[in-house]
Amino acid sequence: MKKAIYKGFYGACAAVLLLAAGACNSSENYGQEGTADYSGTAVKSFSLKENDQVLNNIDSVFFSIDLVNGMIFNADSLPVGTDISALAVTMQTDACTECKFHMTSVHGTDTVVDYLTSPDEKLNFEKPVSLYIKSYNGSYERTYTLKVNVHTQSADSLQWSDAALPPMPVSTASEMRTVKFHDTAYTLAATSAGYELYRSTDVFNGRWEKVAANLPADLNVSTLTASHDGDTLYILDGSGNLLSSTDGVDFAPVAGIGGWENITAAYPPGVLGLKRNADGSYVHVAYPAAAERAASADFPVSGFSQSVLSSTEWAVKPQVLVAGGRAASGALTGSTWAYDGSRWAKVGAGLPAAEGYAVCRYTIAHTDTLSWVTTMKPALVAVGGRNGADVSGKVYVSRDMGMTWGLGDVPVQLPKDFPALSGADLLVFEYEAGARPKAIRPITEWDVPCLFLFGGRDKDSRLQFFYRVGAINALRFKPLQ
Repeated sequence: MKKAIYKGFYGACAAVLLLAAGACNSSENYGQEGTADYSGTAVKSFSLKENDQVLNNIDSVFFSIDLVNGMIFNADSLPVGTDISALAVTMQTDACTECKFHMTSVHGTDTVVDYLTSPDEKLNFEKPVSLYIKSYNGSYERTYTLKVNVHTQSADSLQWSDAALPPMPVSTASEMRTVKFHDTAYTLAATSAGYELYRSTDVFNGRWEKVAANLPADLNVSTLTASHDGDTLYILDGSGNLLSSTDGVDFAPVAGIGGWENITAAYPPGVLGLKRNADGSYVHVAYPAAAERAASADFPVSGFSQSVLSSTEWAVKPQVLVAGGRAASGALTGSTWAYDGSRWAKVGAGLPAAEGYAVCRYTIAHTDTLSWVTTMKPALVAVGGRNGADVSGKVYVSRDMGMTWGLGDVPVQLPKDFPALSGADLLVFEYEAGARPKAIRPITEWDVPCLFLFGGRDKDSRLQFFYRVGAINALRFKPLQ
């Protein structure tokens, strides 16, 4: 695999569909204006006949008819494991004298099925199938290639790497945090030698370099935060002073911003945070400076997820979300909190009460079991989380930007051998394949947004120095052209 760019042929390549009437034969007959004429040999519609023993609603699967290239195929592949060895078809064609299917056997011989006399006979699409049509006047003929595409993997599955990728650039540390900055992975680690900062523009292949950063002697590693435009890094020092960097090398104090307990989230054009009062209560603070607001008693002051920026049709301003965490009282929460540019509000629930969720926005596939069409939908994905000694290895999904959460379907759950983690960092990196080919050329490379889960602590609170990559299978499949 090269930079998570998936190559090769999967299914039939969709072409420009020309359904206009015309006539053509094997020797390329053309009309007076030089355009192909298919009127005597055109296939007007094509579908599979109902067969609930094979697949419910299989007769609803849409088939594309490419008259130019002589291909008939389903662009949206059938679910993995569908038996296509004995399927009858329903078809409409121009009036013709011959309409025959040819199935090639393993021995290279053809089995011929005459559709005009045996329209209900079943065909074996596991081997090459072609359709031969001769026009009603006998002057034109056309051969089509038929293909019933079936996924080799579940489109809805979140497929993770079988093993950890190359290890993180550090092998011993007491704390570690990874963020996405300038479309690059930056990892800050607290080691016995001091603080070390690493970056990678190619995390898939494990290529890291150490950054000669000017870091203070005392840092709160867990507060490392990248602005949502990816242009600024923020972090708190041990005294709660806010530092910033636009190059990932030089970190300088932000004038007049100090005494913070934690950084809650990035929010354009800066960051949000928390201050603790002498009585133990908390107030919300922000940079650039804004009016302080008292934090609700059940607002998480630690252990909340990384922030996720979200825009919705019903909101004038973008919202930033955090999930889970521990309130000032010590109580754990599974709630989702959102900031809309002026104040924080509890907007959702459904996650088990825990701290250390790794949350990000991603794309989830959903296959309609009526048409068997797979669509991609934005969602929030939450992984891990700790409640006391219990560390979760489950994946939760929210399709309404944090208002409701539910346990993800089986296809998106982590592999059985994947360790349960809390406090990991979940980031999305999309690998570029260069310029996409124009529609007149076949697509051989495409971009795949991948999930990267960095670090985290296991059930024994041991920090892990590896990361794994995953992607929804439907994103790996060759895109339509």
